[in-house]
Amino acid sequence: MSIWVALGMVAAILGILLFTIWASEPLGAIDVTTYRLFVPQITSDGIDAQDGADHGAAEGCPEIDPNAEVHTIYDHRVQRATSSDGVKFVDDETILLEHASVPDAVVRPNGETWVYFVNGEAGQHGVFIAKQDEDGLLHTFDCVRIDDKFNGNAVDPDVVLLDDGRYRLFYYEGWFVGQKPPPGSEPAHPIFQAISNDGVHFTVESKILEVEDGGTDPTCVELDDGSWLLALAHKSKTLLATSEDGQTYTLSNTELPHGIPELHHFDDGSVRLYLAGKDGMKIWLSTDNGDTWTDEGNASLNGADPSLVKQADGTYVMYRKTFVPGSQQPPQ
Repeated sequence: MSIWVALGMVAAILGILLFTIWASEPLGAIDVTTYRLFVPQITSDGIDAQDGADHGAAEGCPEIDPNAEVHTIYDHRVQRATSSDGVKFVDDETILLEHASVPDAVVRPNGETWVYFVNGEAGQHGVFIAKQDEDGLLHTFDCVRIDDKFNGNAVDPDVVLLDDGRYRLFYYEGWFVGQKPPPGSEPAHPIFQAISNDGVHFTVESKILEVEDGGTDPTCVELDDGSWLLALAHKSKTLLATSEDGQTYTLSNTELPHGIPELHHFDDGSVRLYLAGKDGMKIWLSTDNGDTWTDEGNASLNGADPSLVKQADGTYVMYRKTFVPGSQQPPQ
């Protein structure tokens, strides 16, 4: 038998197998693109085929540890609300993801919505990633690595899709797992930013701020003039910081009421600041790049840690953290 005949027989057998698989699956059940997005395509030499970076030494994601301490964020979950203008919202009671805190959503160039969140499962404290599927729910598929490591102390993710297709992650690094600070002391809170080609593997760019007496939940937007505006939750107020180049940040003299902040830059150049607190979610509007703010009222949404994204159809979705009824809720 010649080699060409043998190859022809192999091709025929493979064709029959593929047709059998296709015929046994509902239309649309097999989606190669989806699998490529869910699983980083690592080659034999450790190079990620999607972004060209070497992730051969990257840590895997931690498994659930039934013997580990269960954090209060185990009782946190993610919900959403929709809006036509980013001001008036219609709430959705659907629970999108359980045991998840501090959600931050990004609409990727291909239209997919990824939500970064702090995992409340025992032994998995740190930033994980979920994808919104066709059923509308969020399904966890990976964790964030920073400098090829899973960092359980990196929390409060805020991810910005840059014009060049890369992803910039802002986060607070605390003392949640491992070594604790000395008793009676509270070190300044460091805020970092990191950069990524694929939205999964990030490289630290710099520590952009260090805030005394607290400072958590960073949220950042790039403005029309190329500068950046950042907001932080503080003990009794909301702090703002600015940067001309997106690398060096300076705290401004502008302070707003306390709340868990979310900044969103709208197409008309305006910026809205959503502050989630015990009295609901307050909305503040700025039309001068954050120099002055106007109170637009209350969004009538419960929960905390808001994250607003614009959809392809021009509408908006607000993802946020809510609490299991009767569970312990942290002060906001």
